[in-house]
Amino acid sequence: MVAESELKSIALFATLSEPELAKIGALLERKAYKQGDKIYAEGEPGGQLCIIRQGQVAITRIIHEGEKKNFNNFSRGMYFGIISLIDGRPHSATATATADTELWVLSKTDFDRLVEDNPASGIKILKEVVHPLCQYMRQMNNRFMDMIQYVSLDR
Repeated sequence: MVAESELKSIALFATLSEPELAKIGALLERKAYKQGDKIYAEGEPGGQLCIIRQGQVAITRIIHEGEKKNFNNFSRGMYFGIISLIDGRPHSATATATADTELWVLSKTDFDRLVEDNPASGIKILKEVVHPLCQYMRQMNNRFMDMIQYVSLDR
């Protein structure tokens, strides 16, 4: 069980009440990784949200002839794996501990049950999730439009 006081400092859970935090805390599983350990690989089954209690994680993907591209770095209090938590599909990138890391992991099964049993808590969490996803979508749209403009200029 994870203490409510620890969870309150995580932006994802900041709007939850003490009883709601207690329910989340009971669902989280602690996992530890050494620097260099793979947390999950691109293509592996998804369905978990990872919250960094301590340490650092890099999100990478092989993009061209074995070249690894770093897409994001996460540290204490941040979370990743949200897309696979929502859709349950395989991971679209690889997550690797870049320092000794301790995670709190929430499975899709537990998250779905939480949302079904406590819709108000689910809505609060999903509202926090939507903001970064919208940011990513805006960034991707901007990059896509830059790419279209670049290609159009080549003609």
